[in-house]
Amino acid sequence: MNDESKKEESCSSEECEWCGTTGDIKKNNRYYWGAVILIVIFLIIVYILAVNK
Repeated sequence: MNDESKKEESCSSEECEWCGTTGDIKKNNRYYWGAVILIVIFLIIVYILAVNK
């Protein structure tokens, strides 16, 4: 119980939602942004091909 109180105190207000997690949220966030970047790159390639036609 003492460890939990120390952990909560060490987290800043922005990081409180990450406290006590196994990192699954950060891992899912990385997959989300990876997918977004791939979609944006795909759209840019399609746009370039359409303009050059």
